[in-house]
Amino acid sequence: MYERAVNEDRLDLLKPYFAQPFYGVMITSKRVSSLDEMKQYWSDMKHLMGPGGTYHVAVIPERSVLMGDFALARGVTQDLVTTSDGKQFRFGTNWTAVLHKEAGTWKVLQVQGSMDPIHNQFVTDAIRIVAVRIAIILGIIGLILGLLIGVLVGRRMSPRA
Repeated sequence: MYERAVNEDRLDLLKPYFAQPFYGVMITSKRVSSLDEMKQYWSDMKHLMGPGGTYHVAVIPERSVLMGDFALARGVTQDLVTTSDGKQFRFGTNWTAVLHKEAGTWKVLQVQGSMDPIHNQFVTDAIRIVAVRIAIILGIIGLILGLLIGVLVGRRMSPRA
């Protein structure tokens, strides 16, 4: 259901599956404790993607562990973010969820998603952008220094009257 709710941008589909209380930690370490907070989180993420940006997730569950009326579910996701300027970010997450069976229906008590905080496309892209900016700044500084050295050397080499 999560996959459908996120891919169709219809988070209200998740409401029947939230236990009370509910607690979640999103892949950015943002804490949420209600559907409204999760909606705000996704609104913030969509803002970062820009107008027309998209997010698509494929959820790949592993075998759950059942313990009476409780279950531990876990798995991975395959995610694709496309920003408003067409830049694509492919990444994956690990997730775990604790569920409780209430009146015959499994409800999520707690969920956490995580991704590698160092080796991911967002960090790689940010490093690339910073490296390009530093290279441009150093190039400009080198050009200015070269011009200044050229002017100074030119003055010393010109004959004095």
